[in-house]
Amino acid sequence: MWQLHTGWLSTSITVLSEAIAILSSGMLILAFWEGYRVLQSANVTLRKVTMIYLSSFLVSIISVMLVAVTLPKEFAMGEGREWLVVFAYTLIFISTHWLIQFRQQQVMQQTQKKEETLQSERLLAQKIQHLLVEEKRFLDANLRVADIARELDLPEYRIRAIMLDCFDAKNFNHYVNQMRIEYAKSILSAPDKRDWPVLVVGIESGFASAAPFSRAFKEFTGCTPGQYRKQQLAS
Repeated sequence: MWQLHTGWLSTSITVLSEAIAILSSGMLILAFWEGYRVLQSANVTLRKVTMIYLSSFLVSIISVMLVAVTLPKEFAMGEGREWLVVFAYTLIFISTHWLIQFRQQQVMQQTQKKEETLQSERLLAQKIQHLLVEEKRFLDANLRVADIARELDLPEYRIRAIMLDCFDAKNFNHYVNQMRIEYAKSILSAPDKRDWPVLVVGIESGFASAAPFSRAFKEFTGCTPGQYRKQQLAS
């Protein structure tokens, strides 16, 4: 545009120049405020990134001010002003571009770490499922989460976390009792085992006595073992 010399163009250039000056100042303020706002509620890594950004932002502005003071007044108000603006925006652009790349690498590392964690949890969930189902450890009356943790050489909190995330269970005992009740239902509905007492069915299903067996059975099915047997035999 500066190579053209028309009457209406000079007015447009003046208006655009003033608008750019006002908007650029506002953008500088908003850019600094955005970084400061993020700094208030950021984690350790993001806080470091934000501090680098704000530092480069302030260095860019202060360096331009110091350079402007050292330059001759006529040059600083003329062609030098444009070069100072270019210098300031170049510094901000370079630092911001580097921070974006740095942040992208961190996001990729975090994503990879999450995928590795999920894969590890899936493998552990398969091992737990194998112990409980394939080896029928859920039928052990005294089975505890500590027993599974000891066999897999893991801390107990890992087992509890996997039960919540991978098995969608309230806790370890809740999941084990659910499996025991399903096993007990297969016994109660078997015609050749209709003469088995409820106590025997509970013990065969992994419960230590009839009382906890009846409570757990009613919790998962809404009826007692005897009522369930009558319904199944009647149908």
